[in-house]
Amino acid sequence: MAEGWGWVGVRGGLPQVGGSSVIAAAKTLFWVAGGVVDVAVGYAERGTPLRSAALLSMGVLALAFAALTRLLGTRMPPWGRHALFVVATVFCTLTVLAVPRPLAALALAGGFAFVITDALVFYPLRQAITYVTVAVASCSAALLVRADVPWPDVLVHGIVLLAPMVIIANLVRRAANAHQDPLTGLANRRAFDDTLDTTLLEVARTGGAVSVAMIDLDHFKDVNDTAGHSAGDQLLQRLADSWSRQLPPSVHAARLGGDEFALILPGYDGPGAFDLVDSLRHVAISTLGIGLSCALAQARPRESPTELLRRIDVVLYQAKAAGRGRCLLIHDEHEQLAAELSSALLEAKALLDAAGGPVKSRSGSPAGTPTAAPALPGAELAQLQVHYQPIMDMVAGEVVGLEALLRWTHPVLGPQEPEAFVALAETEGVIGDLGAFVLARACRDAHAVQDAAGRRLFLTVNVSGAELTCEHYPDLLAETLQASGWPAAQLVLEVTESLIDADSAPALRALRRLRRLGVGVAIDDFGTGYSSLSRLDTLPASHLKLDHAFVATVTTSPSRARLVGAVVTLSRAFDLHLVAEGIETADQADALVRLGARLGQGFHYHRPQPLAGLLTTVTGSLRSHDEHSQA
Repeated sequence: MAEGWGWVGVRGGLPQVGGSSVIAAAKTLFWVAGGVVDVAVGYAERGTPLRSAALLSMGVLALAFAALTRLLGTRMPPWGRHALFVVATVFCTLTVLAVPRPLAALALAGGFAFVITDALVFYPLRQAITYVTVAVASCSAALLVRADVPWPDVLVHGIVLLAPMVIIANLVRRAANAHQDPLTGLANRRAFDDTLDTTLLEVARTGGAVSVAMIDLDHFKDVNDTAGHSAGDQLLQRLADSWSRQLPPSVHAARLGGDEFALILPGYDGPGAFDLVDSLRHVAISTLGIGLSCALAQARPRESPTELLRRIDVVLYQAKAAGRGRCLLIHDEHEQLAAELSSALLEAKALLDAAGGPVKSRSGSPAGTPTAAPALPGAELAQLQVHYQPIMDMVAGEVVGLEALLRWTHPVLGPQEPEAFVALAETEGVIGDLGAFVLARACRDAHAVQDAAGRRLFLTVNVSGAELTCEHYPDLLAETLQASGWPAAQLVLEVTESLIDADSAPALRALRRLRRLGVGVAIDDFGTGYSSLSRLDTLPASHLKLDHAFVATVTTSPSRARLVGAVVTLSRAFDLHLVAEGIETADQADALVRLGARLGQGFHYHRPQPLAGLLTTVTGSLRSHDEHSQA
């Protein structure tokens, strides 16, 4: 790899300059120039047949090497480039020896300028010094062996030949450093962007394949925090050195910043690129003790760099959100499923739009009387449906809220995992439309549930990081609330703890703006991420949702029960509403109540269900509560 991609770091020296295509083109030009000169001089020296024939033969052979270099191009292995350098040095030496006249010998010795330039520009510094020494020694020896060139002329020729080449090479290397990451020696973001643009244009012209991978180091911040930034820098350098030994010459590697890396893989389709990148992940774990989260995709025809990187970036986010330490590939089946999801979304939105304008709760309606207004004709047959799980006041035994949960039943594949198809929506850039549909449908349905319950309910809706980082999301949400008539004070947006921990400035700005509108914010799956408890007083949260992992062991683990009790106390101290998730047994519910928790949801109370089933549940629960009160 060190030969094939300019700006790839090499321990102990500066990097070579230029990518494999640039190196191949330059070497081809050098061979052509040398071959033409040899043929011309051979023709001029036809008065000495043997020497003329030797020069003509070397010229033709040099042109043949030019054709071979051009034919192999970026596929030429590193040892091939080294071999060509040796052959070129031998050619120049023989040319100097073969020409009969001393002035012509001095002129042809200028051909070593090609060899020296090649060494200084296209090889790591240590190799370049070695090769230049060999070239200068060969040139000087060939001139001195002739005996018709005085040694002072040989010395002057060597200085005049070498000095400009060193200056030019130094300038070229300084220019190349503008595209180099100084820590790892890999390409920087600027070089990566330029190379990706060029590669995609080349693929569009030739019809070949190219894949791109984005790679993040898992929990790299922990390394810096615990072992210091110098240890983190050393880890990045070791990773780059490891890649220089593992990756083929045609693969372009870059450090985009921090612990973010990228690979451009010309000639690799998606599965082939996946195998290579996943092998890097396994080696990093076994040799460096660091996990990698990777996402990659094969470029589509006429896809822009921005579109390609956006697809990959979303999948990388999913890889990290799913637990890190994994490699995800966007493949054809993935994209077909994405098209079907988009079709199902259009169908669901059409049903919602056909239902008409806002539906508001009826003031003064009798408790336990569900409104029929939100019913959507054909909605029960749609692939995409919103189900609802009641949130209970565990002390009073009443429904006080509901969480909206999207469900997708594929006509052939059946029910799809929410985590999978939501990630798919993020990958394909339709998560905003999907979230807007869920919010609009949930706000509409919540009116019917609130009428059935006969009391104010709060509604929780999950929101993704991709939605929050959209500049216009708060405005779109406000418009939806206005259109549906659902009060902002009764809406709670659920965000994952990992999103909050990511400290995304746009997401946090959006959440603070929504809080000013009166919308609540719940930190979902609290206790499973890496956020600091000290940040709770700075986050725009109104609710905490205690992860089911804590609830599952609250009756069997005294230490876990004490921890839950501490979270209850903490939530009260910060004036946060705590909702326990995943309650499956009466014992768990009782234990949570004893520890001071009041709000909860789970299969012990109710499973997620469509609107019609929820209305029946709420009505039945209300009647049972009234009968219990009268008794």
